[in-house]
Amino acid sequence: MPLDHRSIDLTHAPPALRAEGDPIAEQGATAETGCYAFCVAPLEVLTKLTGELDYVVAADLGAVIGSHPGPLQTEKALHAWVQHHAAIVQRVWEISSDVIPLQFGTIFKGETEAAAHSLVRRWLDLERERLADIMARIHGCEEYGVAVSYDQPELIARLADEVPELAEVNAKIGEATAGQSYLLRIRLHDLLARHLENYAAKTYRWMFERISGVTRGVCVDRLQRHEQPTTDIALLKLSCLVACSQTVEFFRILTEDVERASGSKICVTGPWPPYSFVS
Repeated sequence: MPLDHRSIDLTHAPPALRAEGDPIAEQGATAETGCYAFCVAPLEVLTKLTGELDYVVAADLGAVIGSHPGPLQTEKALHAWVQHHAAIVQRVWEISSDVIPLQFGTIFKGETEAAAHSLVRRWLDLERERLADIMARIHGCEEYGVAVSYDQPELIARLADEVPELAEVNAKIGEATAGQSYLLRIRLHDLLARHLENYAAKTYRWMFERISGVTRGVCVDRLQRHEQPTTDIALLKLSCLVACSQTVEFFRILTEDVERASGSKICVTGPWPPYSFVS
């Protein structure tokens, strides 16, 4: 079960918190004026970054800010800013788990820097109750990504009782001519694809029963889809919010109770800031 500690996986981080319904925060990294907001954290955390990062404070909360990036007109420029955004959030999170990542591309628009900063303070005041609720939920927690996959033969064996045709088609492939084998593999893939979603849903419910006691939240990022035949079948991708005090037990359950019992392959990434649990 490979574990990538403290790295920044840009493909994993989903959109995080936005100023819902409030026109003072505009998502979209093409604004020409204003300041860019990375995350929100308690003032006592941000004071430890004085001189390293800029932030705007309203009472006991602060938002880490930077200059707006201007139009990001190339894929390279966009990717570089995504990396920068993730690195800033990561830096604050390394000091305290009480950090709320803001959605990539959140810009507070203002004709001057002072006006933009004033809007940030106004937003912090307006959203104080919601931000406090989120911080209470994520306090002392880390996010882990959990990907569940199967070798094709193992998955066929597990579905054989429910879908006998899978085993029949799979058995014929080894005895068929090259042309027949190709058509049979297409048929096998179609059968798997047809039944994969139901099996993924069953697997999720089965997994949730086992990990719910050591997680504060679980999100299904996606049920995997396969347009082309493959021998390594990705089934589920989950995001799990885990208290730091429960990580050892979380990994024990994944290894001993889930991976071993289900015959699946479990790949875990993280820990991350709680991107999936701040909306």
